[in-house]
Amino acid sequence: MPGGRAGLVETKLRRDPSLRQALDKGQWTLVKYRQIRRMLSDASLTRATLDPVLDGDPLEAMQQLALIK
Repeated sequence: MPGGRAGLVETKLRRDPSLRQALDKGQWTLVKYRQIRRMLSDASLTRATLDPVLDGDPLEAMQQLALIK
């Protein structure tokens, strides 16, 4: 997913417990495009070192902008 959509995904996961459960059970792995670019450029990456790379860029909650009065 694009990194700019990570906040939206986090919001959806907070609102839908079944989505959060599936993610927490390990049924899904969410990957940002920048993680894929990093993996492609890392020649030392192996199957054994893959999990820390995938966990290294967590989702961040969206910050709501305040309305101007």
